[in-house]
Amino acid sequence: MSLSEVRESQWSQLTELIAERMGLHFPRERWGDLQRGLAGAAQELGFEDAAACVTCLLSAPPTKAQLQVLASHLTIGESYFFRDRQTLEAFADNILPELIRARRGRDQRLRIWSAACCTGEEPYSLAILLHQRLPDLREWLAWPSCTAALWGWRAGRGPVAASACGCPTARLRRLCRVAGRRPRARPYPRPRCRLRW
Repeated sequence: MSLSEVRESQWSQLTELIAERMGLHFPRERWGDLQRGLAGAAQELGFEDAAACVTCLLSAPPTKAQLQVLASHLTIGESYFFRDRQTLEAFADNILPELIRARRGRDQRLRIWSAACCTGEEPYSLAILLHQRLPDLREWLAWPSCTAALWGWRAGRGPVAASACGCPTARLRRLCRVAGRRPRARPYPRPRCRLRW
């Protein structure tokens, strides 16, 4: 069975499933992107063709492993420190001060979700912003989080050289240390500030 044999109603069901389970939205005008991503995921998942993959995904709740493979083919694997600088500046200058003011002395807890991250530089950047903008961070609970592969960042082993795009050199020097000839993420001081996923 080819993708052309997948009914429109099945594509609609699949986009609803992906939106509900993964938070990714594929309106009708992006179904071409969905089909291309699904073709790669189907191959990795061992299906004969993408249509068989669609049928399987709609016949039973997808497993965590299936969702991870699907996500890797439907998302862009781009990640770097201080990505989308204007958005971060607006957050740091306009939103964060108000959140801090509203919670100071009461429920000193911040939960910040980074919806767009691949290997974790974006939520790590949020943790750095919190450290820079919140002098009494030790008295707060703060959770920059995402669903990315942050395991290496926890241990200070993130791919810094590949993720430095757009990050000012002075800031990057504060973030990194050189291990041999390769820069690595410096475990950033974040008492009571945890990266969670």
